[in-house]
Amino acid sequence: MNEKKTSYLQEAKELLDSFSNKTFSTEERCSNSIKLSEIIYSYINQNNSFINFFNFKLDPSNLLDSKAFLQDSIDQLLRSKSEERTLEHFSHLLKIYSNINSKSNNILFLIVKYIPSLFPDYILNLLKKKLKKSSPLNFMFSSQNEITKNFSTNDNCILSLVLKKALSKYQEEKNIKDYLKILSKTKIKLLKINISHISYKLNFDDFNSIELENNLRNLLEASIKEGNKKEIFLEIDQLNFFEITMNILEKLLLEETLKDLNLTINIPVNFFLSFEILQSTLKISKKRISIGYTPISIHILKYENSNIENINAAKKNLSSPILKSNYKIDLNLKKIIDYVVENNSFLKIFFSLEKIFEISYLIILIKEKNLNNFINFIFINRNFEKIAVFINQILNIVPLKNIKSVKEDEFYLMIPHFLKEINKSHFEIFNLTSKDPLFNELADNFKKSFVDLNPLIINNEPRIHKKNNLDIFEELKNFKYEKIPSIVKGYDVFNDFKKFNLPDILEKSYDFSYITNDQMEEALQSAKNNQSFFENLTLVEKIKILNIVKLNFLENKNYIVKFLILDTFKNLKEALREFNISIETIDFLIEQFKNLSLIKDVSIQPKGTFLAIPSIYFPLMSSIEILVSAFLTGNTIIFIPTKSIKIVYEIIKIFQKIDMFKDFVQLLNLKNVQFEKILNDTRINTLFITSTAKESKRLIKLRNGLEVIAQCGGINTIIVTSMADREESLKYIIDSTFEYSSQKLSSASILILEKEVYEDKNFINDLVEITKSLKCSKTYCEDSYITPLLCEFEINKITKLEKNEYWLLEPYADPENSKLLYPGIKMDTNIDELYKKEEKYYPFLSIVKAENLNHAVNIANSTKYGLSAGIFSLDQREIDFWKENINASNLYINTKIVNTRIKRSPFGGFKESSFGPGFKSGGQNFILYFLNISQNDLPREKKPVNEWVNSLTSFLENIQLSAEELGNWYATISNYSYWCKKFQNEADYFKILGQDNIIKYVPRKKITLRLEDNSFALDALKACAAALTCSMPLEISWSGNKNNENLSWLDLLPNLNVIEETKQSLLNRIKNKKIKRLRLISKADNDIINAAKDAACYVIDQKVLSNGKFELLHYLREISISNDYHRFGFLGKREAEIRKPLL
Repeated sequence: MNEKKTSYLQEAKELLDSFSNKTFSTEERCSNSIKLSEIIYSYINQNNSFINFFNFKLDPSNLLDSKAFLQDSIDQLLRSKSEERTLEHFSHLLKIYSNINSKSNNILFLIVKYIPSLFPDYILNLLKKKLKKSSPLNFMFSSQNEITKNFSTNDNCILSLVLKKALSKYQEEKNIKDYLKILSKTKIKLLKINISHISYKLNFDDFNSIELENNLRNLLEASIKEGNKKEIFLEIDQLNFFEITMNILEKLLLEETLKDLNLTINIPVNFFLSFEILQSTLKISKKRISIGYTPISIHILKYENSNIENINAAKKNLSSPILKSNYKIDLNLKKIIDYVVENNSFLKIFFSLEKIFEISYLIILIKEKNLNNFINFIFINRNFEKIAVFINQILNIVPLKNIKSVKEDEFYLMIPHFLKEINKSHFEIFNLTSKDPLFNELADNFKKSFVDLNPLIINNEPRIHKKNNLDIFEELKNFKYEKIPSIVKGYDVFNDFKKFNLPDILEKSYDFSYITNDQMEEALQSAKNNQSFFENLTLVEKIKILNIVKLNFLENKNYIVKFLILDTFKNLKEALREFNISIETIDFLIEQFKNLSLIKDVSIQPKGTFLAIPSIYFPLMSSIEILVSAFLTGNTIIFIPTKSIKIVYEIIKIFQKIDMFKDFVQLLNLKNVQFEKILNDTRINTLFITSTAKESKRLIKLRNGLEVIAQCGGINTIIVTSMADREESLKYIIDSTFEYSSQKLSSASILILEKEVYEDKNFINDLVEITKSLKCSKTYCEDSYITPLLCEFEINKITKLEKNEYWLLEPYADPENSKLLYPGIKMDTNIDELYKKEEKYYPFLSIVKAENLNHAVNIANSTKYGLSAGIFSLDQREIDFWKENINASNLYINTKIVNTRIKRSPFGGFKESSFGPGFKSGGQNFILYFLNISQNDLPREKKPVNEWVNSLTSFLENIQLSAEELGNWYATISNYSYWCKKFQNEADYFKILGQDNIIKYVPRKKITLRLEDNSFALDALKACAAALTCSMPLEISWSGNKNNENLSWLDLLPNLNVIEETKQSLLNRIKNKKIKRLRLISKADNDIINAAKDAACYVIDQKVLSNGKFELLHYLREISISNDYHRFGFLGKREAEIRKPLL
């Protein structure tokens, strides 16, 4: 030890010796802590060699980019098993961060940057070795030699196994086996056990404690075998696991078999409930001591997953359980320290502190109160080893160190731990002296923490109490036979009944009442006669009424959730999620209609009477969205549920607690003949349905040209590339596929794996094992994940394999429940047959191999649907390519694809995932479904137009326009340009921490504009201008007759594609499904209506508007993109972005 270090140690000893037999005030302890901190900083910075990954020197002038470079490099270096692919990507990163690496003289980096193809296997192995050797973390590979080397003579090392999170029963058992193996080794005295390793159900938010209790008991008992006792450090790495774990420990720790147990419980100081957990632990320890058992120890540390907890809270718009500021954390730490010092006879305490001032404060307390036998330190980072030596020298305490152990072929599991170290502020600590301004700033902050800690109040995630859960389930089990009436003019109508079976609820059923033809006529007349009343209500009145409706739903939450479970066979978690989104919908629609009401150059009128068939899978959400939209816009509603009749009935009854709604909404249960009759009734202005594409096309034909709006599902895909975090993707894939038994319209059914991932047997095996572990049971079993299906199925028919397909996991029907289907995974689905496939809602996942990302995108785009798609990749180039080329409307990046949320990630697709205008449910345009819009003045917003639109102006010379019409033209095209630029901007209305939620608009693939002899030329040119403004490839179908102002539309070539054709030729193209969207300048005639209904072609025959906000929506489609850009809570280069503040 050099002389300077010796002098600093001597100075510290002299300072501490002066404290002997003295009791200090708080102010004196604070002052002495600052003095000692100054000495420690001087001690550790003598000949400082800061340990960092790759020996990379962080740039103090650009610390954010320096850390981001290390984070991206380590995170992405160990993903692909291809040396060439990995080195090419690393070379790419070196170029991206060239401003950082230009200052680096790291020879290995320079080789990778400029000649990555030179000896790729050698260079890659060298990089990995350098990463291991230069890691600030103490870790080793799980071999007998490494264990012997690190633990043969050291009793101060805690072994921490780095294992896969238990997502399956198989992985849970494997992890427990690994722990038991370590517990059998005599050389290892201290072992950390992670709760998430030993309970797969916890990781799926199943808080059933029986399995966890048994697993934990077995491990703890194994730790106290005679002659081989261990001290166990229990790590609870997710805050929502604390309650169940502490409840289990309260029971286990009083069992006689564990009386000699040495257990340490980790308590995170930055968790807002940490003090309460500490008090509970002390209470348990006192009980153990009182009956002659060993006391409990605690480990106080900063919770390492705080970033991810903050992000999860932000996604749910809830308060974070993490204390927000360092100031509050420091206050809480002082409170905890004082408490444990006061109760040191009942607890042994370990501290993992990363601030020198805190370490100094604790050293002074230990010295002052002679606590050497009760308090110790645990250090994780190798950079703190100097401090450990310092503490040993001045207090005669041997601090513990944590050593992580990972299997060599699972080295990638270390990545999250590496990223945590990169994002800590150790670099600043180890480059600081007492003369730096930062030292004084840290000292001032330390002083501020010496005040009383006020109670911290956090409004965290609302949950129905567990007793309420059980009450709901008990009521479902005891559900009594019911007769469900129709509702006409607010009155319940009881006539002939039809039985609806509920096989999930103890084979019970309910009956629903049909109506007579006279009652159907009465309902139709009531809807039409009362429409003007609702149209004339003021917006203020409507909002006041809807707020009462919302309150009524909240007051009846459990009641509604119960019937939602009854009718849809959802588990409780899914039912609560639907309820919460439904309530959000009310406020969101009010906001959207308010915004529409402010637009002065258009008039908005209700369409009239809607016939609504709500989603059988999401009846609460779809019913409330339709009812609220119709009410705000002055329409009336007739509901015809095909299933979910009870819940729709209860929804309407809650609305009809307010008398006026008795004339607003009717509920009709119809026989087939009645249904077909009402479909053709011209008093029904619009049919709104959520169903399959096949059923939607059938109803479009039956409507004979009357408006149909249909939202459908799709064959939704997930792509996993070789650059993905495969371990992290697994749960997202499972949730995307099997949540709600795969009955979400956006559920994944095709998993496309890049060749390397497809050939990764561990990945495929994990996928199968997790799926096998999913709990399949009745809806009223609290831990059910997969519940019975709503639709009937024939197991032999739906499990029939096509050529070359085979089952990795074969599905089967539950012999005791006719609608419960166990999940299946099949390999090698024939990609040539994908276009022929229709959306099916069974818990099946088909795995397809792709040679590369381009091939994978082509496979995904080969279906006839365009709803949801996901990708897992850490290569931004791959993500950008996928975003530009995937045919879907809801895009998800490194997250699950069933994350539909109001406004943030609205639901809706294109191609055969939607029929009609294509506005998204939960989106800002949804309310337009319920309105007719007309122009009453010229719009005022203006932007310069593009050259394509300018070229149309010369075409106007062939038309004799008045000054007013010419003014209309220029106002129109400049407003189109204004709104196009607004639509082109990618908008993130929420800016949630760690997640982008982008709403953007892209041009539709093709629209055909039909120009007949009598088409008004100015309106036709407006339509052309709208398409050209949006850069949308418009096709003009022209009759060829020049009688209309002697115009030849062929003159618009080459800017627009003009086809001269007869009407019959156009009709033939429609019938042959060559035209999907047809724009007309005047109302469609019967010939076009008949051709369009048979081909499910959407005809746009509203008058061309001058306001681009509405007119351009015919030529654009909305895309939502959800991107989890964080990595284990760390934000990389985007850390400095301003995001929505946490609650």
